Amino acid sequence: SRRASATVAASPGFEEIWSQGEGQEEISLWRVEGAAAPAAAVPEDAMVATDGAPEGWFALTAAGLLQPGAGMRLTGERQEADVTTDTLRWQALNSGRPPTRGSSPTLPASDPRPGTMGTRALAPAGTREVVGETTRFYRGLTGLATSSSAADPFAPFWRGAGQGEPALVDGDSETAWVSGDGEARQQVTLTLPKGAQPDAVLVHEAWGGDLGEITSVSVGDREGSKPQGSWTWRVPLDGTERRSLTIDLTTRGSAGDAPPVGVREVELEGGPQLGTGLEITAGEGPVLLTRDPRAAAEVAAGEDPANLVRRVGDLPESRVQAAVRVRPGDAGQDLLAAPWSLQGSTPPDDAAGSADLTDWPVAAIDGDPATRWTPATGAAEPTLSLDLGRTQRVETIRLSRSAGSVTVETDSDRYVLPAGTELTIPPQRTRSLDLTFTRPPGRAAWSAPEVSLPGVDGQGDEVDLDCTAAGSVGRSSGSIGLALTAERSRLLAGETLPATACGDLPAGDGDITAAAVPGLVPERVALVPTDWTAPEVGSPRSVSSTREHAGSWRIDVGAGGDSVLALTQGANEGWRAVDEDGDELAPVTVDGWRQGFDLPEGDAETVRVEFTPNDDHRTALGLGAAAVALLLLWLLLELVLHRRAGAVEDEAEAVVVEPAPVPRGGRAPFVMGVLLAAVVGIVVAGPLGLLLGAVGALVPVRLRAPAVVVVLAGAGVALSVLGVAERQSAGAWVSQGLGALTLGVLAAALVRAGVGVPERAPDAPPGSTTGAPDPRSSP
Repeated sequence: SRRASATVAASPGFEEIWSQGEGQEEISLWRVEGAAAPAAAVPEDAMVATDGAPEGWFALTAAGLLQPGAGMRLTGERQEADVTTDTLRWQALNSGRPPTRGSSPTLPASDPRPGTMGTRALAPAGTREVVGETTRFYRGLTGLATSSSAADPFAPFWRGAGQGEPALVDGDSETAWVSGDGEARQQVTLTLPKGAQPDAVLVHEAWGGDLGEITSVSVGDREGSKPQGSWTWRVPLDGTERRSLTIDLTTRGSAGDAPPVGVREVELEGGPQLGTGLEITAGEGPVLLTRDPRAAAEVAAGEDPANLVRRVGDLPESRVQAAVRVRPGDAGQDLLAAPWSLQGSTPPDDAAGSADLTDWPVAAIDGDPATRWTPATGAAEPTLSLDLGRTQRVETIRLSRSAGSVTVETDSDRYVLPAGTELTIPPQRTRSLDLTFTRPPGRAAWSAPEVSLPGVDGQGDEVDLDCTAAGSVGRSSGSIGLALTAERSRLLAGETLPATACGDLPAGDGDITAAAVPGLVPERVALVPTDWTAPEVGSPRSVSSTREHAGSWRIDVGAGGDSVLALTQGANEGWRAVDEDGDELAPVTVDGWRQGFDLPEGDAETVRVEFTPNDDHRTALGLGAAAVALLLLWLLLELVLHRRAGAVEDEAEAVVVEPAPVPRGGRAPFVMGVLLAAVVGIVVAGPLGLLLGAVGALVPVRLRAPAVVVVLAGAGVALSVLGVAERQSAGAWVSQGLGALTLGVLAAALVRAGVGVPERAPDAPPGSTTGAPDPRSSP
């Protein structure tokens, strides 16, 4: 899909090597750029203690805070961090959804969900506790809640992380909160600080797409009104002090099937100014501010608005190292088309979800055949509307390929020209030039040719923006402008490019805002103390490796100083490394996910790395072996008893056996079944499995089959809905527990198969051999 292709293109380490087709019909082939060595030695001095998440490595490297060949060691203590980032965010997780859809927007520190089973976030490798160093704050509010949200990963109708509660007060008119439960009535609750006395509430309604129209807005018994032609509702209040305020929104539709509604912004007249941002506490080193990585393939998919607002505490005088990217939309297109404008041109499909501008109308005038304007499929006659910025002489219109007949409209005339690659109109001076193409019949995916105007002044190869024209970084007391000189083609492709700061940020305290400008948004900002330098990566120790078998490596390390031996394997407690003397090396986690080992200073040596069972593995294997041995012993006992019973029957004389009740087996099989089920349960699911396995052993025989069917079906539902992203997720707990219950039922069936069934009916009397009537027949 288009989004999948954009995601791969935005991911480091992938290169497109082939593509065919257009739009939704395009097929592309990608390859990984270069294979990583199995192991490398990182000098201990080049290990940068970082407060953040593993994915922060990309931004740290791009910002120059992590040198090539250096390593990152995550730390949960800010005082120990050399670099602080906002990448480890306090977010709830739905492990039953893909990673890009499973995390909520960043939550306030008071919200317990990221640390609660069922919504628990994943901790970085090498740590057992979920530590959310970056939390959300609200300005002018002490709390904000809604009845539903399309950004909630557990919502029935999820849309994206940028459509949650923070969008109500983020100051960005292009973001909006959207409901996510299909209900016709929605509520927004604002918790206000002491002393707040708002006179009115302004609700700026969102529109477009499949959003339903809001039919009423109220606060308590006070009804709101919306002027004709406006999208802003106003609800008058009495101006008295309020500690909370609930806004009721309604739309047309039945319960559970109503269209979603959206609100771009909520404001309070006479009350506090509302806002939001993310809070981190800076250490003594650099602070790195980043845009939500979910926005890499689509700016609107991330939780951050255009401006990055961060509360970082007291900072020394700092250098500003910023990078920006184009924000797909009309403003971004005008930025790249300048001095021309393309307002009124036919946009592509899903224009609001674009990752870049490579299929927008501006791609038709950039001179690059690799980019193609792909008009929306519903446009039978797509139009390229050019405003040349000033009146210019136009005579020739050159196309890269023939595209059928073209209608050309200038300030004063209109022409219908036949197919061709060089279209000629009578020479004239005009400022506007509209080209209307005709989509070939049956071509849902169609791209326009490249368009050029010989002799007409247009765009250059670079975009040059002076200070503040590319954004700014600062506090309310003052900001530092950003300038930009970049290749137009790289901006159009959605690349993140460095901007130039027009000065240093003075020391001080207060919220930091990296402000966007129309068409450009800040992607990352590093605030680096003026006296700080990145750790130098000296001469690393040489490393060569040989894979002996799966899970076993022989690594030859050259002489050198204290280092960290970093593998390309994921961090796991099962990895063990020993040196030539048989001493075990201390394990560490590198870059938040790689397995590593501390390598003391010394001469050249050989290190053997193996993946071995840890204590938990050994315990589980031991219990499993004991259970197998118990089952074999029980089987042997059953075979011996069955053989003895057969021998007795062969030697016995034929006798008439009087009907008698079948023995029920006593307590021994019952106790044995419960114990066996408990052992199996604890192996599968720990203490919870022990309890559930024992419960399964108590299920009556006549209910065993339906119980197994119901429990296995429930486990399947749990796996598909809740997921098993990690061992403490709700899906893992539920599915393992139900599995232990099922195994408890089966284990009990092995030991006491007949317990609980009706007793055997008495034997029938023998038939007559004397000619007398059969006693079983009717008289």
